[in-house]
Amino acid sequence: MIGQGHVNPLLRLGKRLASKGLFVTLSTPKGFAQKMAEANNITDDHPIPVGDGFLQFGSFEDGWDDDDPRRAHLDQYMHQLELAGKPAISAMIERYAEQNRPVSCLINNPFIPWASDVAESLGIPSAMLWVQSCACFAAYYHYNHGLVKFPTETDPEIDVQLPSMPLLKHDEVPSFLHPSTPFAFLRTAILGQFKKLDKQFCVLMDTFQELEPEIVEYMSKFCLIKTVGSLFKYPEVPNNTIRCDIMKPDDCIEWLDSKPAASVIYISFGTVVYLKQEQVDEIAEALLATGISYLWVMKPPAKESGLPIHTLPEGFLEKVGDNGKVVQWSPQDKVLIHPSVSCFVSHCGWNSTMEALSCGVPIVAFPQWGDQVTNAVYLVDVFKTGVRMGGGEAENRIIPKEEVAKCFVEATVGPKAKDLKRNALKWKAAAEAAMAGGGSSDRNIQAFINEVRRRCTSTDNDAATMNFVNKHSPTEPTVVINALIASALRKAQGHVNPLLRLGKRLASKGLLITLSTPKVFGKQMAKANNITDDQLIPVGDGFLRFESFQDGWDDDDPRRAHLDQYMHQLELAGKPAISAMIKRYAEQNRPVSCLINNPYIPWASDVAESLGIPSAMLWVQSCACFAAYYHYNHGLVPFPTETDPEIDVQLPSMPLLKHDEVPSYLRPSTPFAFLRTAILGQFKKLDKPFCVLIDTFQELEPEIVEYMSKFCLIKTVGPLVKYPEVPNSTIRCDMMKPDDCIEWLDSKPASSVIYISFGTVVYLKQEQVDEIAKALLATGISFLWVMKPPAKEFGLPFHTLPEGFLEKVGDNGKILLWSPQVKVLTHPSISCFMSHCGWNSVLETLSCGVPIIAFPQWGDQVTNAVYLVDVFKTGLRMGRGKGKKGITPKEEVAKCFVEATLGLKAKDLKSNALKWKLAAEEAIADGGSSDRNMQTFIDEVKNRCRAQQ
Repeated sequence: MIGQGHVNPLLRLGKRLASKGLFVTLSTPKGFAQKMAEANNITDDHPIPVGDGFLQFGSFEDGWDDDDPRRAHLDQYMHQLELAGKPAISAMIERYAEQNRPVSCLINNPFIPWASDVAESLGIPSAMLWVQSCACFAAYYHYNHGLVKFPTETDPEIDVQLPSMPLLKHDEVPSFLHPSTPFAFLRTAILGQFKKLDKQFCVLMDTFQELEPEIVEYMSKFCLIKTVGSLFKYPEVPNNTIRCDIMKPDDCIEWLDSKPAASVIYISFGTVVYLKQEQVDEIAEALLATGISYLWVMKPPAKESGLPIHTLPEGFLEKVGDNGKVVQWSPQDKVLIHPSVSCFVSHCGWNSTMEALSCGVPIVAFPQWGDQVTNAVYLVDVFKTGVRMGGGEAENRIIPKEEVAKCFVEATVGPKAKDLKRNALKWKAAAEAAMAGGGSSDRNIQAFINEVRRRCTSTDNDAATMNFVNKHSPTEPTVVINALIASALRKAQGHVNPLLRLGKRLASKGLLITLSTPKVFGKQMAKANNITDDQLIPVGDGFLRFESFQDGWDDDDPRRAHLDQYMHQLELAGKPAISAMIKRYAEQNRPVSCLINNPYIPWASDVAESLGIPSAMLWVQSCACFAAYYHYNHGLVPFPTETDPEIDVQLPSMPLLKHDEVPSYLRPSTPFAFLRTAILGQFKKLDKPFCVLIDTFQELEPEIVEYMSKFCLIKTVGPLVKYPEVPNSTIRCDMMKPDDCIEWLDSKPASSVIYISFGTVVYLKQEQVDEIAKALLATGISFLWVMKPPAKEFGLPFHTLPEGFLEKVGDNGKILLWSPQVKVLTHPSISCFMSHCGWNSVLETLSCGVPIIAFPQWGDQVTNAVYLVDVFKTGLRMGRGKGKKGITPKEEVAKCFVEATLGLKAKDLKSNALKWKLAAEEAIADGGSSDRNMQTFIDEVKNRCRAQQ
């Protein structure tokens, strides 16, 4: 019950609120209230003037005698406190109402979750004062909602990555959340608050905005947070005689006055921590070894604990003399501001952390358990005011005198001491600014008071039910993205990349994104990223997870080689699976707010419609191709037919497309008629998605985007590849491990290497490979060539190179199975990109400012090549007039290589490419066209989410 550190912030808050004109009651059990009354010479229900208001104490019987031995067992007492406290607090509030002093707000603390039930039952608004850091608040929140993995009994050494926070090693997580904690009952109590977080209209935190800006901003998405600290730092108000200390401190200020500036180490481990005797001995030996002056608080353990009083080594005090002082308790606020104190050896409880920061004193961090281990991480790695002594939870280990002495020296006279002090003084100034009139914490205190007054005077008597908390979801709305076609094509990397990139971007903006795929593809994604199904991965301000389902076929089923058969099977298995997944999330109180479809799975919008969920589509080709499919579907202009296969097509706001430049799936001769049917299925249901997201940018295709926006709501959100990687995002797109080639590129001169790659699906004829190889030998130009092996299920042979080719080339060229394409394209040695012109590759090369040699094969590639050459003017077309068997001869290949790298046209191609690079960067920058569209889409999802609720 002598947990001084647990009452201090509550009393400090009470004094601050009272000073602003409120009437505040601090309610405690009688045993504790007697100590408060004795320390302050007051009685129950006696209002004490504090500034413009009043503070009083209201105590109640907890049902146990003061010397009851059960008080030594906190788990038993917590249960008893609830049994006695609920009716007592309720009776007190009702008594005040009868006295015409109705309670307007009940402020709770983290260890008493049942208090909010009392408030709710009486129709009174409630709030909570969180007396740890916002970082620890985030840890408990994510643990309670199962958002990230924490250490478990079977895997106790899991490190924890939370959004907007540094990585916490397994022994740096708040130890009450660790499976080995002996304080599981405290974990249960604290988590009880998080299960009832929707009952409180506000969470007050004893921290300040400037100290934890990122995590405060992030957690404010889930509940109304008001940072009101450092409560310790608020100036004492006039006519305030109430002090926090219930234990009388020893006099030590006169002794400190006799010591030089910055010469004394202050050692104190709070009111609850009890070190092992062996650790006390090691600290004492270190003090003797260093000869540094010290003030050491050695608080006797509480009588009911039965623990022995610490002793010091024989002869210790005699050897030390006046160089040190041992006290049973100290006026810590006065000690920390004393000029003789150089650093603070602390257990890193949050009160002590805030007091040290607010006084500008460096810390030697020696955490034991609870939030202390997490606070130590922040002191050392984030606030940079601390030196760490020991690692992780130190309660069960002894830190030897050598390490203790090393920390003492480092924090006081070592090279690092000056930086620690400078940083500490920076935080002191920040704390003072936060608490000053108009500072961040002062404004928050006033805003809280105004809200309490508003609720007090409101004619609506149901204020307690007002909901300031998102009680359904750990983030903003949940969004599901279907990446189903990617699985159909197995290793078709280019088909999943834009979907995953969109998912990461939306998650980074605070959404919870699920990428849904069949199991066969999900396994590849999981292996590439070392994740499991339904595991929430932090991405910026939100989360991304993967959810896979069985598609009904074995992994090695030969029918997977036949895409038309698989597309049919995918619909049969996917419809019920996606539907079941969405229903399951709803039952788990994580309802899906939007289903984002891709162009090849038209039936997904039917699933969304059947469940009453908004849907959208991500179009992963150009807007020009979108227009072609739209006009074909609606019969608005003539397209090639079986009877007239050479019709050229003129679409509004587009260049003329010759018959073989139309997206090839729309030609009568296509072998992929089933893909045409699938894509056109989307256009037949285009009234179902509320929005079409397109991986392009407004400035790239302005006329056709504007024209097609007349028929449906279009949001250009690309190039998705160009968005910068967000902090704490570990998800990568590549499922195939790329070969190392960057070091080789580093050895080459600027703009000297041709990069050759035809994506994940295109398979060239062997004769074409031979012609390209011969052209490379003929020109002598350096090259990096990706020759990806064909997927096993297709039974195609591996490509070979002409005999002696590699020997003749030597170090002038390099062959890879797969490459990190974006890194390659941004490398200064790359001069141009020979590509099949898939839309991903087009956007990547434009975004990187690299000219292209266009060698399209089918699908949208042929249309993209027209735009690269004739509209964007960054490309040369190869293969318009193919030779025998449709093979482009080495002479034409060589001519393109030379023209794109050394010819007269090369300079213009590069100049235009760099222009588009700049335009892409502006589009995705804050406030750019694509960034604005992305935010508009997110806002619309949120609006629809609220409308559903």
